[in-house]
Amino acid sequence: MIDLQKEIKEKKRVALSSVIAAVFLTLAKFVVGLTTGSLGIISEALHSTLDLGAAIITYFAMKITDKPADELHQYGHGKVESIAALTEALLLLFTCFWITVEAIERILGKKMEIEVNLISFAVLIGAILIDISRARALSNVAKKYQSSALAADALHFSSDVLSSIVVIAGLIFVKFGFPMADPLAAIGVAILVAIASIKLAIKTLDALMDKVPQEIEDEVKKRIESVTNVADFHKLRLRRSGKQIFIDLHVQLDKTIPFPDVHKITTAIEKKISELGYSTDVVVHPEPITTNNKQDEEKITRKEITEILNDHSDKYADFHNLSVKKIGEDVFVNVHLVVPKDMNIAKAHNLCNHLEKDIANNLSPSVKTNIHVEPCNGECKPCTNTNCALSTKK
Repeated sequence: MIDLQKEIKEKKRVALSSVIAAVFLTLAKFVVGLTTGSLGIISEALHSTLDLGAAIITYFAMKITDKPADELHQYGHGKVESIAALTEALLLLFTCFWITVEAIERILGKKMEIEVNLISFAVLIGAILIDISRARALSNVAKKYQSSALAADALHFSSDVLSSIVVIAGLIFVKFGFPMADPLAAIGVAILVAIASIKLAIKTLDALMDKVPQEIEDEVKKRIESVTNVADFHKLRLRRSGKQIFIDLHVQLDKTIPFPDVHKITTAIEKKISELGYSTDVVVHPEPITTNNKQDEEKITRKEITEILNDHSDKYADFHNLSVKKIGEDVFVNVHLVVPKDMNIAKAHNLCNHLEKDIANNLSPSVKTNIHVEPCNGECKPCTNTNCALSTKK
């Protein structure tokens, strides 16, 4: 189990270190960009300014998102991460718009002297190394704790790496007498950042609109289907709030299953889902199997089942709670079988197998029989006639 205090501390630490890195990169790029007149570097400085704002937003989001649920926020504060990520995406798109407008003006004739020197290359190369380091650190913590805000911050630093490479390429062309490369590089930066921002915005909007995480839903369905005695399930709903995934569903169980066993089944479902590795909050609503298809049920009647059981009445003492239900193409038979209290488990197991095979052979291979064995109380002898199964022997 993850230590919550350790998680909070680690997330805040990596967010704060990103703020410090963004401050350094922003100042360095602005100084070099203004002294050289390179729109590519200035656009990178503005990009880093937005990264700084995003990093600050992320840092404060980390202080809020892990607060426990309260009376006014019963699903916790995880949505703060999505709000922070969406804010970052919108800020980046605004920057892209400004860069594109300025670049087009320069392409159309706006004069601007560009001085390319070793310092400009050194700053950009240093920025790339720092961005790679921060992107890796943020991405690792984001995956570890399923944090969308930290993942968004990692995306910012990753896009910085690509955009810095584009700017360096533009400066090289300027150095060799092609000044138009600088605004073209700036537009390239804007396009790269805009694409990343739009993807981030779509992802965060999906989270805010409670879009079902499809890959998680498929895994949850497989887990539910693997639990014994679950005949069917429906009304499966999933919503994500930060790292937390809230899941609720209705499961259909045979109406003869005792309540303590129902509780065990629902607990087993919750455990199976938790084994997927996500931070989940699962609510399972059990309900008895119902069917409106009377014609299918009439194909195999209680009378026919009773007759088959009575054919073997010399091997057990009694039976009760017989139910027959049709679900899809399958027929489910449930019965409680009372056996002499001195019968051992091996003989009881063989008896159940024999009865299940006889029912399937006489009726249909699609019949699924579930026999609950219980010992007879008091004096009990094996049945000696075909009618004893209709009485109680205790």
